[in-house]
Amino acid sequence: QQQSGITANCAIAWATNMFLTSLPNPPFTFSCLNTCLPLLTDPLPPNKEEDCALNDCLQCDEDVSGPVFVDLAGRNRRNSGIVSTNIARPCDDIAEIRHDLLCNLMETEVV
Repeated sequence: QQQSGITANCAIAWATNMFLTSLPNPPFTFSCLNTCLPLLTDPLPPNKEEDCALNDCLQCDEDVSGPVFVDLAGRNRRNSGIVSTNIARPCDDIAEIRHDLLCNLMETEVV
């Protein structure tokens, strides 16, 4: 935790996300393991060429683990206005948030 630079709660959110995505099915019908495991040896691009939809593994992760991640973390990249560089998303899915305010505040000298 200290070496990664994230808080304990953030680590729990990410670990829970990975755990839910990797549960074996059966017995869990909500698992993404069977969908994602083959991609370890035959990776797919994150989006489908024909319609730019998420590949089946990412869509499963978003459907199964995404809501729990947001419940634990309170936010995800999209609703925080952070664009993923390798996953195409409709612009309407990304919140428009200016992230430069904190940087400007940090540059202001306190007298």
